Amino acid sequence: MTNESSDGRGAVIGIALIAMMVLLIALAVGAQRTGFVVLLLVTVAVAVTCVRAALPVAPLVWITFGICVPLYTAAYATMLTTLYRGATLFVIYIAYLLPLLAFVGALFWRRAPIAQRLATLRPGHRPRLARGMAWLGLTAALGFVARVLMPAPSTPAIDTLGLLLLMLAAGVLVVVFIADIATLLAETGTLFRAFATRMVRRLVPIFSFVVVFVFVVVVFASAYAVLDRFSGIANFSVGGDARAMNFAEAIYFSFVTLSTIGYGDITPLSHVARVIVVGEVVFGVVLMLFAFAEIAAYDPDAQERAEPGAD
Repeated sequence: MTNESSDGRGAVIGIALIAMMVLLIALAVGAQRTGFVVLLLVTVAVAVTCVRAALPVAPLVWITFGICVPLYTAAYATMLTTLYRGATLFVIYIAYLLPLLAFVGALFWRRAPIAQRLATLRPGHRPRLARGMAWLGLTAALGFVARVLMPAPSTPAIDTLGLLLLMLAAGVLVVVFIADIATLLAETGTLFRAFATRMVRRLVPIFSFVVVFVFVVVVFASAYAVLDRFSGIANFSVGGDARAMNFAEAIYFSFVTLSTIGYGDITPLSHVARVIVVGEVVFGVVLMLFAFAEIAAYDPDAQERAEPGAD
């Protein structure tokens, strides 16, 4: 009972996170119709729940499917803003729904052989994974062909019909390759789980690196602020203005410099400021290399074995 309750809570949390990602994407692309966004979220939650119900013996399939749904939503939104801007709202939703319906329906239709196939799946089995990747390549090729065939001066009717036909063809490909897609999702989920496990086991060195990184950021930011406060000249250009930085700006500049990003919105002017900045850049590169090496080499099991009194 405890395990079932824990699995249920995990499923609810996972579906909620997936829905939040879809909501974020919808807001980012400017979906301002509240009803449409709610409909989109409900659709995603139902689709992920149905996939979980279709293959309860293969939890990695629904988890990876849930991770891929926001990516699919982002790709779909990008396609709408570049190719099918004139499509009607109703068709936009129906077209979005078609591949999801195809996946869920085909999964229920062939769930017994798919479950048997996943039960005998060997990690990294290349022929099966190759067919899954072939589906991905055909889907990308389908999108490329649709882009080539779309006329430059388009009309709402053409956009609507083109979008509907494209997503219908994508749904057909999903049905044809459903077993291979499920295999690809399961294998990808295995890699996701291994990655998450390694990340959790390395929380201590990651947290230590973040603490050291922030400490160094504050040290150099303080040096920049002190230089500006006690110097009689402008040491930095902030947004094109030669003036002293406040401490918040110094923190931001120190973070950007230490991470070697260098946006260029704040630049050093004086020789002393440039020397300090160069020192922070060099220190940042060394710190990153050292941190990555330590995080990769960290082995909590080895540390436990090295402790006095360990078996």
